[in-house]
Amino acid sequence: MASPRRASSRGLLTRLPDEIADGEATLRVVSAMNGTTRSSGAWTFRVTSDPLPLDTAAIELMTPVAPGQWTDLVTSDLAMDFEIARVDGVELEFRQSSQRFISRASGDANMHLQVPLGLVAGPATVRTRTWIEQTISDWSEPATYVVADRPVAPTVEVIEGHPSARTIWFAGDPPPLRPVQRGQQIVMRGHFPVAGARELRIQLQNSTDSYELQATEDDEGVAVTIPAEAVPGEFHLVIGVRNNLTPPSDVTILRVM
Repeated sequence: MASPRRASSRGLLTRLPDEIADGEATLRVVSAMNGTTRSSGAWTFRVTSDPLPLDTAAIELMTPVAPGQWTDLVTSDLAMDFEIARVDGVELEFRQSSQRFISRASGDANMHLQVPLGLVAGPATVRTRTWIEQTISDWSEPATYVVADRPVAPTVEVIEGHPSARTIWFAGDPPPLRPVQRGQQIVMRGHFPVAGARELRIQLQNSTDSYELQATEDDEGVAVTIPAEAVPGEFHLVIGVRNNLTPPSDVTILRVM
């Protein structure tokens, strides 16, 4: 019997038992009140342990980038989170006219992928499939992804100070009031259209001093450490890419203590 994990006036979230066998299954919702039980109608569905393709929303919500740049699949519900977590890999098929290109998602979460270099700006038809060991899913329903007509710059939406993960800055906010400490790690979350954090160039700059920060991946974000030798004062946090495809952008001002 499946047991509910969360219920509200709009719906019920439940988890199937691990021991349930593949095949057709029937679900009923039973409620009890004042010693009286009521049972809903039966809902029949198919249970499978095979890998499944992703919902088209995973493609439709990807950030548009130019050919050769990197973007990320987007999970929009718990079912997609579960599927990506359990499979060994995700493959995407891009089609434009008679051209067909395959890209495999990478990273610990199987969600980071390169838009094929052979594509041109404009709409592409994209499908996904997944695999577990030697078992491969069917292709998903096709979705449309619009390839950008020029390289896209990195964008930062949130900056957190660690180890407490307190929010220092949101995109669009004025420079933060809270200082950052020399030697402190900060994590930037946003969209970084590169293969990995090492391809980013992140700097602290003011009129007299400049420090280049070593970037590393951190839970779907990019982490840097404020240099211990930094001179106290206000610094512009600047982010760019090492291949210089896009100009560097000034994210915000940090007050280094």
